[in-house]
Amino acid sequence: MKHHEKILSAPFCEKNGMAVISENESSITVGYTTEPETEIRERIQRYFLPEKKVEYRKIGKEEFDVILARLYSGSGTKALIRKDGVKTDETSAAKAAPAVNLLNSIISEGILKGASDIHIDINTQTVKVRYRKDGKLFVMLEDEAGRGDSVVARIKLLSDLNILEHRRCQDGSFEYSYGGKEYDIRVSVIPGTEGESAVLRILGGDIKAPGLEELGFTKAQLIQIRTLMNAESGLIVAAGPTGSGKTTTLASIITEINRRDINIITVEDPVEYRIEGVLQVNVDEGIGRTFAEVLRRILRHDPDILMVGEIRDEQTAAMACRTALTGHLVFASIHTSSCEETPLRLTDMGVPPYVVGAVLRGVISQRLVEKVGGGRTVRAEIRIFASQEEVRSLCVQKAV
Repeated sequence: MKHHEKILSAPFCEKNGMAVISENESSITVGYTTEPETEIRERIQRYFLPEKKVEYRKIGKEEFDVILARLYSGSGTKALIRKDGVKTDETSAAKAAPAVNLLNSIISEGILKGASDIHIDINTQTVKVRYRKDGKLFVMLEDEAGRGDSVVARIKLLSDLNILEHRRCQDGSFEYSYGGKEYDIRVSVIPGTEGESAVLRILGGDIKAPGLEELGFTKAQLIQIRTLMNAESGLIVAAGPTGSGKTTTLASIITEINRRDINIITVEDPVEYRIEGVLQVNVDEGIGRTFAEVLRRILRHDPDILMVGEIRDEQTAAMACRTALTGHLVFASIHTSSCEETPLRLTDMGVPPYVVGAVLRGVISQRLVEKVGGGRTVRAEIRIFASQEEVRSLCVQKAV
């Protein structure tokens, strides 16, 4: 939402529990936490009329606090000033109240709306903030570029990144408290031709994996999945493109099979769902804690079941298959477009066809599709392999 010429003062909003939450060319919507008195409504209407028609909507206290922090985060302050293309006094701007309040309101609103990611994109004139929910991006706010520069500087400061570096990509993380819960915010900052882009992934907050029945699988597919879950050993793969819900499916499976009498370990980048009683390991390539390195060490921890967040390279593929060969049940995700393509992909990563044939028990290939009435649901194909020969035949299809 862009700033309008007429605004309600911060003291008025705080006193009356009201704030402007949206506007267009002909109308403005005022949110309220408590039903406003007739006198207050009339004052607001006199203020905005005849330019804008005034509408009202009840909002929660948390949403009100977020909106208020966002609207008035820059009151009485200046944005970062550019001189010869260089931003000045960035550390001071990152520590100042406007940047602190605006970033807090952006993250809090993202959590409130159930966003998985927040995108902050800056060009020469404006900053656009969008949040991703159910796989789609929605605009949260648009503002002047200087305020975006201050917010990105604040993000870098919290993530222990180099505030003065604007030419290289940087990754980091920081912790954020909201609503009595702790969140892990993963940060990626990339320089563009007109300004920097920051993406924040929201993790934690004691998010629990949904039950398998809630994901959208058919009854027949649930029977197939549970058949795979009951395997004593081998490799079971969730396949699909980025954002297809593979991690959620695997977390739901692990949650369902978790019992006190078995030892389950997950290796993820990052851990997205907290599962009580399961040892969950975060990959950190910066300190050499890669998927492959953790998998090498993990057998000493006497696991019964392993979950590998993503098979993304030759080493991880080899270690996941080797672990499955030693009598363990291994769940993993991989970027392939179908059940048939998955054995071939493992072979392309350097795993011999006879090994793939020996360990691969089945593949859950899935996508997320729009639901009638909003939201997204899983559309899946599941294949349980009847024999090693069936798998090996798929490993060599490319040469046919």
